[in-house]
Amino acid sequence: MRSIKEIIEEKKKNKKGDRRIFASIDEKTIEKVFFEAIFLEIKNISKEDIQNTYFKRKTLYVSSFHPAVASEVWKKKDKLIEKINNIAGKNVVADIKVK
Repeated sequence: MRSIKEIIEEKKKNKKGDRRIFASIDEKTIEKVFFEAIFLEIKNISKEDIQNTYFKRKTLYVSSFHPAVASEVWKKKDKLIEKINNIAGKNVVADIKVK
């Protein structure tokens, strides 16, 4: 898993904005960016509240232990998608499905 700092530094070094940099964003990096965005958006949440996350075809699937947490993520999913894409520097997530 690559750190967000490494990805951003590589993007800054690449003056032409080559897309190959972001081809290496894997599921764990997306998960890390998701948790960074969710901690900024929802204050009373922790990693222990989220049971599972996985990423497939520009959709982030999130499972929660608590219905209240799932409801909060669902209500703020548009803001979360925007924050995730801003942090990543590219539209990597188009939708969030919550269970």
